[in-house]
Amino acid sequence: MWLDSKYQEIISYIEEIKREKKGKNENFQNFVLEEIATIKNGLIMESQAREAADDDIVQAVNHYTKALQDSLRLINSN
Repeated sequence: MWLDSKYQEIISYIEEIKREKKGKNENFQNFVLEEIATIKNGLIMESQAREAADDDIVQAVNHYTKALQDSLRLINSN
């Protein structure tokens, strides 16, 4: 009897430890997934910012090229 009682107590203790470990693993996994999502969002935002900066550069180069061409036309027409 006493042995059966101790056996059940040990089994219960082991099951409790398993549940706690599973909960901790799930919490850690959720934390890691949230961090990965944050990093992905940051990369998307950075990519969009770089695309916008690239568009601004292209627009500035096009504006400069047009001004240069207009100036050359004016010089060549005289």
